[in-house]
Amino acid sequence: MHSAQIIIFLQKIQNPILNTIMNYITLIGYEMGVTIILCIYLFGFSFHKGFFVLQSSFLTFVSTDILKNGFMLKRPFLMDNNVLNLDKSMIKEASLGSVSYSFPSGHSSGITVVFGSISLSVKKRWFYTLSAILIFLVCFSRIYLGVHYLQDVLVGISLGIINILLYYIPLKNYIQNNKNFPFNLTLTNRGRISYFIFFIFLPFLLIFIPIQFDKGQVGFLIGANLGYFLLGRNLKNSYLEYKIKIVPVILRIIIGFAFYMILRLGLSFLFNLIFPDKLIEIVYFRVIRYFLVGLFTVGLSIICFL
Repeated sequence: MHSAQIIIFLQKIQNPILNTIMNYITLIGYEMGVTIILCIYLFGFSFHKGFFVLQSSFLTFVSTDILKNGFMLKRPFLMDNNVLNLDKSMIKEASLGSVSYSFPSGHSSGITVVFGSISLSVKKRWFYTLSAILIFLVCFSRIYLGVHYLQDVLVGISLGIINILLYYIPLKNYIQNNKNFPFNLTLTNRGRISYFIFFIFLPFLLIFIPIQFDKGQVGFLIGANLGYFLLGRNLKNSYLEYKIKIVPVILRIIIGFAFYMILRLGLSFLFNLIFPDKLIEIVYFRVIRYFLVGLFTVGLSIICFL
């Protein structure tokens, strides 16, 4: 069955109630939904395992964006009049004439990498089950709502899994057994050089890929990694173990997320206030802004928690 026919088949059961449910489910895979999940794990439960989740997640976000803008394939509802656009956010995009590309599915890759990498960190059967259900529901919602083909979703899932394994396989022992991770990677000169090459220099090279994509995400990843590095140099052998009690967990999540949002919105306002519009439009200013967001979100939140 052709993938457009799959969408049309699924949309035969569409109704206002199911449409509303699917629109709420699909919100989990949007940027803010994924950001909240990351903040919950990174600030609420595990700072050191959160490093692995952060790497695999942002590499997936960047690689998905590169592929989208490289292939530039249109959404199903733009290619086939029989496919309905049931996604409320996409309806708004379409009305503004700014519909993003279809292949691969960013929701599918994003939800897969976030819940997949956290699952490998947590290693709890109930969380594996919960993750699988949420990944399936978000991916199903993208097809049902008419904004992705089946192949978009499958490639998105595959991309998320590949990026998880890219970090998990070499770092597995550190993630599971070293409470000082990733600070332990910066304790020797050789380790510091390796850290700079793999977590700062190589991501930096992604900025120069000759495809238009959101390079701010690369800036955030580099900034966050530098934040980890600077904390590691200062804290060295410290073990940053969180107290897993409901009040401290909630407070850390609120504080960490607040730091992120204040820095993101505050620096955007400040850059627009200080620099001329023509400079703000230059992509490297966006990279610098998000670099600072990543650096200070990681650094300030942990200093605050300590």
